Amino acid sequence: MAYLVRPEHLAKPVTSSLPVNESLARTYVIGAGSSEIAAANALCLAGVPFDWFERGSAMGGNWLFDNPKGSSACC
Repeated sequence: MAYLVRPEHLAKPVTSSLPVNESLARTYVIGAGSSEIAAANALCLAGVPFDWFERGSAMGGNWLFDNPKGSSACC
Protein backbone atom coordinates (compact mmCIF):
# COMPACT_ATOMS: atom_id res chain seq x y z
CA MET A 1 0.00 0.00 0.00
CA ALA A 2 1.46 3.33 -1.03
CA TYR A 3 1.73 6.12 1.51
CA LEU A 4 1.23 9.71 0.41
CA VAL A 5 3.09 12.31 2.46
CA ARG A 6 0.89 15.35 2.81
CA PRO A 7 2.03 18.80 3.94
CA GLU A 8 0.19 18.40 7.25
CA HIS A 9 2.32 15.29 8.00
CA LEU A 10 5.57 17.26 7.90
CA ALA A 11 7.18 18.77 10.98
CA LYS A 12 7.41 22.53 11.18
CA PRO A 13 10.79 23.83 9.97
CA VAL A 14 13.31 25.07 12.52
CA THR A 15 13.70 28.77 11.77
CA SER A 16 15.69 29.94 14.77
CA SER A 17 18.76 28.81 16.66
CA LEU A 18 18.24 25.97 19.10
CA PRO A 19 19.73 26.43 22.56
CA VAL A 20 22.76 24.31 23.38
CA ASN A 21 23.32 23.07 26.92
CA GLU A 22 27.05 23.73 27.39
CA SER A 23 26.99 21.89 30.73
CA LEU A 24 26.75 18.63 28.75
CA ALA A 25 29.87 16.95 27.44
CA ARG A 26 30.71 17.80 23.82
CA THR A 27 30.38 14.80 21.56
CA TYR A 28 31.59 14.01 18.03
CA VAL A 29 29.76 12.68 15.01
CA ILE A 30 32.10 10.90 12.60
CA GLY A 31 30.84 10.65 9.03
CA ALA A 32 27.85 12.09 7.19
CA GLY A 33 25.88 9.04 6.14
CA SER A 34 22.23 8.44 6.86
CA SER A 35 22.84 7.27 10.43
CA GLU A 36 25.13 10.17 11.26
CA ILE A 37 22.70 12.71 9.82
CA ALA A 38 19.98 11.23 12.06
CA ALA A 39 22.34 11.26 15.06
CA ALA A 40 23.31 14.89 14.47
CA ASN A 41 19.65 15.84 14.16
CA ALA A 42 18.81 14.12 17.47
CA LEU A 43 21.78 15.76 19.23
CA CYS A 44 20.80 19.16 17.87
CA LEU A 45 17.19 18.83 18.99
CA ALA A 46 18.31 17.63 22.43
CA GLY A 47 20.64 20.61 22.86
CA VAL A 48 23.78 18.49 23.08
CA PRO A 49 26.91 20.29 21.80
CA PHE A 50 28.68 18.34 19.07
CA ASP A 51 31.26 18.59 16.32
CA TRP A 52 30.72 16.83 13.02
CA PHE A 53 33.47 15.41 10.80
CA GLU A 54 33.21 14.05 7.25
CA ARG A 55 36.16 12.95 5.12
CA GLY A 56 34.38 13.51 1.82
CA SER A 57 33.31 16.75 0.20
CA ALA A 58 29.57 15.93 0.29
CA MET A 59 27.04 14.48 2.72
CA GLY A 60 25.32 11.15 2.15
CA GLY A 61 28.01 8.59 2.90
CA ASN A 62 27.32 5.17 1.45
CA TRP A 63 24.08 6.42 -0.09
CA LEU A 64 25.66 9.26 -2.08
CA PHE A 65 25.72 8.10 -5.68
CA ASP A 66 29.12 8.58 -7.34
CA ASN A 67 30.70 9.68 -4.05
CA PRO A 68 33.72 11.93 -4.75
CA LYS A 69 35.85 10.06 -2.19
CA GLY A 70 35.27 6.83 -4.14
CA SER A 71 33.82 4.72 -1.33
CA SER A 72 30.17 4.53 -2.32
CA ALA A 73 28.55 1.11 -2.53
CA CYS A 74 25.94 2.62 -4.84
CA CYS A 75 28.33 3.06 -7.79
